Amino acid sequence: MSPTPRPARPAKCPETYRDQRSHHRYPITLEVKYRLNRNRVVQFGSARTLNISAGGVLFEVNAVLPSSGPIRLMLNWPFLLDEDCLLKLVIDGHIVRNEGNQVAVRIEHYEFHTAGARSQKAPLFSKQTQNAS
Repeated sequence: MSPTPRPARPAKCPETYRDQRSHHRYPITLEVKYRLNRNRVVQFGSARTLNISAGGVLFEVNAVLPSSGPIRLMLNWPFLLDEDCLLKLVIDGHIVRNEGNQVAVRIEHYEFHTAGARSQKAPLFSKQTQNAS
């Protein structure tokens, strides 16, 4: 008795290829401050995010970073807590890829820190502006 033939696997076509990542990526540009501890030398720098997901961050940097190792990222979060308090997202992660000026970090731990109350800004429309119309 001959073995049952296996069905052929469909070829991956560029039009139907689906991203196999386990987390959805959100394209968002935020300022990033980072801290690296390499060989007992602390390196600080800044960059900007290209996208972020629940599992990782991809950012663009104008410095040479290692292709692996621990890193801390600090991002000013674009939303306020209770419409008044600034937030900072602090991420401890591991660099998993470094291609040119793009660095990918796997998130190992994150937490939000409060960064103080929003500064009191002038109202969008002052009485003078309202009376002018």
